[in-house]
Amino acid sequence: MKTTAAILSLLAIAVTACGSPGDTPPAVSQTSDDTTPAEPSPAPPSALATHMNRHSEQFEALNDALAAGDLDAVAAPAWWLARHEPSSELVPDWQDHLAAMREAASDAEAATDLATARAAVERLSQTCNGCHTDADVDKSIYPVDPG
Repeated sequence: MKTTAAILSLLAIAVTACGSPGDTPPAVSQTSDDTTPAEPSPAPPSALATHMNRHSEQFEALNDALAAGDLDAVAAPAWWLARHEPSSELVPDWQDHLAAMREAASDAEAATDLATARAAVERLSQTCNGCHTDADVDKSIYPVDPG
């Protein structure tokens, strides 16, 4: 008898918990007028922005090497900045900046002491900032403080 009562109690609970078909909340319409449209996804960076981010990474590597006093570590990022393939989106008016950047980076790569490398990286930062000014880009880069 206890088993039958327990089964009937569980069955009553199950039926009550399920409710009737009219108890199900209505689905929310995705096209109702009172919903706020989702924010658009930001556009992926352009090829030029991606390329310029690589420049920034290499400049940071130069600064890290200079901050550590590691002349040997200056060579790889300086080499990349001096010789990498320019962006296909490079504006012809920026060619002079590109040539000056490559020259300063080559000088940093060829430096035989930290003072010469620092001077080349200072020129490199001035070149980059000049290009950013001409391109109306609000980003400045600075060489590591020799302190």
